[in-house]
Order: sequence, then C-alpha cells, then structure tokens
Amino acid sequence: SHEWNTGAVGPTLSGVPAGSYSVTITDFHGCTFVLPVTINGTGVPNANADADAVITCLNNGQVVLDGSSSTPGVTFSWSGPGIVSGGSSDDVTVNAAGTYTLTVTNQQTGCSSNDQATVTLDNATPGAQATGGVLTCVITSVQLLGSGNGSFSWTGPNGFTSNDQNPIVSEAGTYVLTVTGTNGCTSMTQADVTLDNATPGAQATGGVLTCAITSVQLSGNGNGSFAWTGPNGFTSADQNPTVSEAGTYVLAVTGANGCTSMAQADVTLDNATPSAQATGGVLTCEITSVQLSGNGNGSFAWTGPNG
Repeated sequence: SHEWNTGAVGPTLSGVPAGSYSVTITDFHGCTFVLPVTINGTGVPNANADADAVITCLNNGQVVLDGSSSTPGVTFSWSGPGIVSGGSSDDVTVNAAGTYTLTVTNQQTGCSSNDQATVTLDNATPGAQATGGVLTCVITSVQLLGSGNGSFSWTGPNGFTSNDQNPIVSEAGTYVLTVTGTNGCTSMTQADVTLDNATPGAQATGGVLTCAITSVQLSGNGNGSFAWTGPNGFTSADQNPTVSEAGTYVLAVTGANGCTSMAQADVTLDNATPSAQATGGVLTCEITSVQLSGNGNGSFAWTGPNG
C-alpha cells in the first residue's frame, strides 16, 4: 500500500466551466491517483446588463442602466466612458454615449462574468425657423410661417399663443416660435411683424375763376397715387388737373401701403361786374366843353364820337 500526503498542492486553474472533472496526482515514486472533481454551475455567476439605452434631452442628459444576476452573493462593477454614480452597484448612472460593461463576481468562488449595454446619444435640436410679415392699411393680417422637426408653440404680443405651425396674426410685434422634437430637445427662433400705416400726406390748392380767368390748375401733393373728385361728377387721376368750374375739389392720395390721405381745394368764382356809371352834360355857345363823370369799381375806358 501507498500512503498519500493529503496536503499536496498542485497547479491552480480559474474560470473553469461547471461540470465533472478528474485530477491525477503522481508522487515521486511514480504512483498515481485519480481524484474526481465536480464544479457546480453556481460557481460562475450570471451577469445581466440592462438593454441598450438612449440619452436625450428628456432625461436631462443621463440614463440609468440596471444590472442584475440570478446568482446570490455577488458583487457588481461597471466600466465605461461616462459613469456618474453607481459604478460598484447593480444600477449605474451614465451621461455619455458608448459601451458599458457590467462585471458580476461570485464572492465565494471568485468567478466572474460580463455583459454589456450600449448607450447612444440623441440630442439633435429640431431646427426652428420662422418668418413674419408686414401689416398695412390694406393688409390687416399676416400668416406666420414656422418650420422645424417637431411640435410647434408660438407666443406673441398681448398674451398671444398658438400651437399651429403657421398661425394668422393681426397685431404687430415679435413672435417667438419654440419647436420641440420627439427627443425632448427644443429650438427657438423669432419672427417680426411690422406695421406700415403711414399716411401719404395729401395737400391740395385751388384758385379763383374770374371773367378773364376761365380755368385754373389744381395743385396736389402727397406720396402716392392721386384721385380728384369735384362738382358735376368731376374726376381725375392727374396730380395737377385743370378745372373750369367753381366748387370744392377733394384729393385722395393712396400710398403703396394702401393707406389714404385726403385734402380739399376750393375754386371760387369772382364774376361781379364793376357797376359802371356815367354822367354827361350840355354844350352851348357859351359852354364849349363839359366834364364827363364816371363811376365804378375798376379801371376806366371811354369811347365816343369821332373816334
């Protein structure tokens, strides 16, 4: 018979899968002994990392990865590019895209296993764009034009709000568009609506018709197109039309913005006669000349016998 030293030490193997094994022991005399060894499946722990995750603007730039193991008595360890907290616990908070590795270690056997989770980054802004317009005396409302990849939210003067992409507004001011993408990221821009309601400043001048002056030229001024109306259905699109009838003439000037300005010009008639009066006299043998007496409001012109 041979007596074995039960304290013999041989080479060590690690990371061996569970199963049935045999160890052959050979002493200095060449004698051998085969020792059966069984490695239970609980020696290598199960590592389970969370499914892949996405960092968006909705989760404030970070996500939590959940780790687990069906093997009791294990420790957890995470590695990766952006670990914020929980690197040595089952759950880890990360803030960067990349591959994260969970290592689960059996405290009794020292055996470990790994699993990985991929984190991607989706923080693209939706690219908001907005266009306003101009309100005039003719154009009393404009349509704001919004674009971007997401939902729309407008704010503006006097508490204006709208969730339409292209709302219609009727007040001048600055309108702010916020576009929110499905990833929770927002993009903001603004559109200005201006008001052009300056009047064209119409001015008009008439004149006086007399027995000698039978027509006068009306004088019109203003920044725009001209339209005259007057007595007896008179109309004209000239800036300075000529008229021959007394009365009130109205000038309307229309600017390019559709705003109008009005003025009037009076044409008066001065055809009162100067009321001529004349007195003669009597010539005799003694009175050989007399003085004619003329009266009237104006200049005098006499004609008589013998040219």
